[in-house]
Amino acid sequence: MTDHTSNRGRWSGLSTRAIHLGYDPASEQGALTPPVFMTSTYAFETAEDGAALFRGEKEGYIYGRTKNPTQSVLEARIADLEGAEAGLAVASGMAAISATLWTLLSAGDLVVIDHTLYGNSYALFTRGLTRFGIRVEVADFTDPNDLARALALRPALVHFETPANPNLRVIDIAAVSAQAHAAGALVMVDNTFAT
Repeated sequence: MTDHTSNRGRWSGLSTRAIHLGYDPASEQGALTPPVFMTSTYAFETAEDGAALFRGEKEGYIYGRTKNPTQSVLEARIADLEGAEAGLAVASGMAAISATLWTLLSAGDLVVIDHTLYGNSYALFTRGLTRFGIRVEVADFTDPNDLARALALRPALVHFETPANPNLRVIDIAAVSAQAHAAGALVMVDNTFAT
C-alpha cells in the first residue's frame, strides 16, 4: 500500500499534486498512470493475515466494495487538494449523504433541513432517519426568522442544498453556516448542481 502523503513535499503545485500525489510508479512496474484495479477480492499471505484485515487490525484491501487501490489514490488526492485530513469516494450523492448522516447522528438528535431538497434526500430525512429516532424539523433557510425558529430547537446538524434541485433556489451558505454554528450545529451542504 502506498503512503499517500509521502510525495507532498516533492510535488507542491496544485496541478502536479492532482495528478501525482499518492502514487509511486515504482510500486506498479513503472506505470506512470495508476492502474485501475478491477478486482473484487484480494489474496492474503496467510489466513491469519486475512483475519487481521477483516478485524481492522491490519491495513490493506479485502473486498472491492469496501475500498481498492484506485479509490485510495483518488481519496488521497481529493483530501490533499481540499486541505482535509482524509477523503471518501462513494458511488453516488445519496451514498455520500447517507454515510455522513449515519456517521454524525444518533437516535434522539435533531436535524433541521431546508424545505427544498432533492426528492430522495427529502425522503431520507423525513422518512428514513425518523424511523431510527432522529427528529427532523423543516424550515425555509431563505427566511431568517424561520431559520432562527428552527435553530432555537438546538439541532445537532442542519442540511441544505444550494442551488437546490429542482428549482435552483440559492441559499447563502456563509450566513446559514454562521447562524447554525452559533446554535452549536454542524452544517452539511449538498452542492450537486454547483458541480
